[in-house]
Amino acid sequence: GMLFIAVFAPLLTPYNPLTTDLSNRLQGPSWEHPMGTDDLGRDLFSRVAHGAKYTLSIAGVVVLISAVTGSALGLLSGYMGGKLDLAVMRVVDVMLAFPSIILALVISGLLGSGFINLLIALSITQWPAYTRLVRGNTLSLREREYVEAARALRAPRRWIVRRHILPNTLSPVMVVMTMDVAHTIIFASALSFLGLGVQSPTPEWGSILRSGMPYLTTAPHIA
Repeated sequence: GMLFIAVFAPLLTPYNPLTTDLSNRLQGPSWEHPMGTDDLGRDLFSRVAHGAKYTLSIAGVVVLISAVTGSALGLLSGYMGGKLDLAVMRVVDVMLAFPSIILALVISGLLGSGFINLLIALSITQWPAYTRLVRGNTLSLREREYVEAARALRAPRRWIVRRHILPNTLSPVMVVMTMDVAHTIIFASALSFLGLGVQSPTPEWGSILRSGMPYLTTAPHIA
């Protein structure tokens, strides 16, 4: 449902989400404005619908980058072992020692606000979970009989990883990705709410919520 709204927002919404109308500011929900208007008279339904595109795009891109990066490191670490495995897992342990949202706050504070910086901050905090997951599966898979048989036939390491290891690690990765989309939406909106993510007038959900905070007692419909 949210994907449908994000894709077809221009057809579903009667107003431009960026158009201001000060004569209609802070109006409550009505037939003309189903979710009311904000402090600048912008239609909230239009802003929330168009904001789905930004919020879901951020979540999708971050999860994809994190899954690809983390899975690649997990495959290398688990299959190669040795010093590479030790180094990668120590970095993962350090990253996982911090709550993701706190680490994202620090990185966003260093990089500054903005769409691209938000993607970078969230991607940096998400990949370690995929690395640990894929590494654990790889350690198990590399001891299976069919992998031993491939090594006995002198198959190249790259071929073994691509043909036997990678396909068998995709299922758990896909499950984690679907759950991470929801977590990333919360993190992205939280950073935007705190002023470290996407900035107004872009209709991102966190920034919309932030704009309604000063009016909780007079126009709570914004929040």
